[in-house]
Amino acid sequence: MQSQPVASRSPFAQPMQWVLAVLFLLVLLVPSVVQLCGVELHRSDFELRLKAEFPGIPTTMRDLSRFPKQFDRWYSDHFGLRATMIRAYVLAKYHAMGAIQVNKVVFGRDGWLFFTDADPTTDPIASYRGTTMLTPGELAAITANLNAWDAWCRERAIVFALFIAPNKSLIFPEKLPPGTAPVPRPNRLTVFMEHMRRYATPLVVDPTPRLLAHKDKPIYFRTDSHWTSLGAMYALQALQEAAAPSLQALGTATWAPLAVEDYVMSEIPRAGGDLAHMIMMVDDVEDTYVHLTPLHDRNATAVADGTPRPRAVLYGDSFSVFLPQFLAQDFEVITTPQNKALDPAFIESQQPALLILEIVERNLPKLVERTQAIQFLSRQSVPKP
Repeated sequence: MQSQPVASRSPFAQPMQWVLAVLFLLVLLVPSVVQLCGVELHRSDFELRLKAEFPGIPTTMRDLSRFPKQFDRWYSDHFGLRATMIRAYVLAKYHAMGAIQVNKVVFGRDGWLFFTDADPTTDPIASYRGTTMLTPGELAAITANLNAWDAWCRERAIVFALFIAPNKSLIFPEKLPPGTAPVPRPNRLTVFMEHMRRYATPLVVDPTPRLLAHKDKPIYFRTDSHWTSLGAMYALQALQEAAAPSLQALGTATWAPLAVEDYVMSEIPRAGGDLAHMIMMVDDVEDTYVHLTPLHDRNATAVADGTPRPRAVLYGDSFSVFLPQFLAQDFEVITTPQNKALDPAFIESQQPALLILEIVERNLPKLVERTQAIQFLSRQSVPKP
């Protein structure tokens, strides 16, 4: 019986196996070594949040039971080369796979970036397309709260205004990627404003028409979800035109018209904005910062002369950042922490002539919680039988 030939082994087979084994171990060990050395090849602050801290030494059984999850959160935030690997993933999806979305960032046309959200109630693209709406219960609660606030303010000679910052996708839909056309029905902001015009008593200002009229100018950042200072100024023009007559009628303040001609505008190149930051491309893209300097700074003159001015209390979110510089030309501006709910005790202590509640369009559902304090105040003021 003829024996089967024995396959000869390559003299390089065993060394190659060792090389592969060593490479495999290096792949496993390098992140840990890098973590211990505190080295990172790319900036790691792209998530714009605080990272988990290393858990303290457990001193009780309860601490001990929580330690594994706390350590896991810390390690997930700090393991070596984390930022580098995430950046490689983003670049691979965008350049190699042609993805139009990474995490909460949508890649639009001509280098524009847009924010999106898995939660349709706060997704600006879903709001623009009209695929998400406020519920009848939310509209009713918001209207009741706003009307209660308006009545409370009128008793104190305060002009109250709700000021809405439109989503970037509503102003620049042509920059969205293909496949994001609106459905054939009104979008959420249109429906909301129609409801406000019919049932709300305070000033509710939507500057969308004003912004659309000036969209040929740098009114929103390309790589950021926010408007620029120029966009904020155009939007504030709509609020000034709505609120100035009421202030004048009460005799509490004079709010002069806002005009771009009263400012010197300079456009300054800058790195990518918050959306580029979220996908670790802040250093790969450029944007433009718009700086507006008043030709005649009434704020500086009033401060230097010690001239008392009416107060404006501003409650807002991240879109409110540029508003104080324009409001300050005619008011002493009192700002509050971002996304804070209206506080009647604080507002009354400031005795403002103008109360502004600014909110970005995508957060309209949050108006319920940001205005609900007035309902608690109303219940407390009802005399007990």
